This record gives sequence, C-alpha cells and structure tokens, in this order.
Amino acid sequence: MNNKILIIDAGHGNINSAGQYTTPPNYGKKWQHSAKGYHGGGWFYEGLSNKQLAAEFIAQATRAGFFCFPVFDPIEDTSLTRRTNIANYIQSNLKAEALFISFHSNAFDQTWRGFQVYHHLNSQKGKSAAEAVADFAGPYCEEWGSPSPNPVRGASFHVLTYTQMPAILIEALFFDNEEDTDLLLDREFCSGLCAEILKGVQRFIL
Repeated sequence: MNNKILIIDAGHGNINSAGQYTTPPNYGKKWQHSAKGYHGGGWFYEGLSNKQLAAEFIAQATRAGFFCFPVFDPIEDTSLTRRTNIANYIQSNLKAEALFISFHSNAFDQTWRGFQVYHHLNSQKGKSAAEAVADFAGPYCEEWGSPSPNPVRGASFHVLTYTQMPAILIEALFFDNEEDTDLLLDREFCSGLCAEILKGVQRFIL
C-alpha cells in the first residue's frame, strides 16, 4: 500500500496543561451535561473526542498497512488553512494516492443522533468515499442505538474545498445528545466505529 496514504485531521482543539480547552469560546464545540462528569464539570469537549477517535483510527489503519499523516496539532486548534496546506504539501511531494479524513462530532438541538459523513458537492470521488464509509459506520451506530438515516451529505466545508485529494468529514454522533455522548466516551464503541470506518476506506481506496 506504499502508494496509498491517509491524511488525518481531528477538528478543533484539546485540553492544555492548564486544563483549558484550546478551542476559542466563540466556536463552541463543547456541551455541558450537568448530570455527568465527562471531561470536567459536566462538559464534553468535542476537540478532545475528535483527537481520541483520530488516534484510534490511525493506530488501526497503520496496523492494516496504511501510511497515515496527521495534519492537526495534538493540543492547539490548528487553523483550517494550515491543515489543508500541510495535506496538499504531503500529497504533492509524495505523489501518492491520498484520502483526507477529518474527524468531528456534531451538535444541533440535543435530540438529533447518529453518524454523518460529508463530501464536497462537486467531488464524485469524495462522494464515493463517503458512501463507502457510511455503508459500514451507519449500521454500526444504529446497532448501538444511534439511528443514522441519510448519513451521506454534500457540503463546502473548508477541508473539503481546499484539499487537492478526495476528502471526507466525519460527524461521529451528536455531542449535545446525552446518549450519543455516552457512546463517544465508550472505548469499545469508539474502537468498533474506527474499525467500520476503516472498512469503508479500504473498500474505496483499494
């Protein structure tokens, strides 16, 4: 697989050494569930969860024989432009077949649940990658009680628009929904989810 690489992003910041969430407050990307401990004071920090999912996926994909290149800082909230510039630099210099995967989780009105995966509106390869991943990850999330109807979505997010390779953005459940948040903190669920995402990637890229 040495001519096929995975470029991995994990959205938003993390918790720094002072215990502060490095995602700017005006971005949100956190939710307080007062009845639970979560990441402290009932807060769930999306960026921390994204990085945990990305790390698990990288570990599994590496064992499967892929070369994975993270484009995010482990603590700071790297700018979107920097992430896509790094991704394009890697792909251009290695002249390899690449897929860009960005890990996120969603929020809406505390009632929505489920798995979604986005591709650029004008990218047929991106859509094919999203469909392949959704074929495995969507049913898996439903098996764990998080219904995922119509998981494949088109959008013009920065990381989908400014990458020079097919790209997908994963929204792994809704972190403002308490039941989905519990799943995102379940190591067994997250490991299994990454395994299903990897199956979709393998179907697309091999």
